[in-house]
Amino acid sequence: MAEKKTTRKLVKKKRWYKVLASPEFRNAEIGETPAIDPENLIGRVFRINLMNLTRDMKKQNLNVSFRVTEIKGSDAITVLVNYEMAPVNIKRLVKKAKDKIEDSFVGESKDKVKFRIKPLILTRTHTQRAIQTGLRKVA
Repeated sequence: MAEKKTTRKLVKKKRWYKVLASPEFRNAEIGETPAIDPENLIGRVFRINLMNLTRDMKKQNLNVSFRVTEIKGSDAITVLVNYEMAPVNIKRLVKKAKDKIEDSFVGESKDKVKFRIKPLILTRTHTQRAIQTGLRKVA
């Protein structure tokens, strides 16, 4: 008669961690997330609507992303990674008789952090290409 093998798996309990926004947003609570090991949270990116964070209805078309950098107790501390306008809102702003002027360049802050800036310029009416180029260079 064959013996029964009994193998028990050790099951680790998941704990809930509060995710806090960066100091620019007064460490407001973004939400909670479960994790077995707090080290699994480091590097995770959370995306939230700015209206929910600031309680301001005018900012419902802006999204911000935060990346977890460290864990303190049951709190996950984050830094701001991305601040963008919702693509649906950009589509709504660009009408038939307008021109959209876009650019993209890399900037660097005083503390040597590189970031990308993508300005968006909308004209009231159709404009000549030379004027659009001038606007792009001035911006």
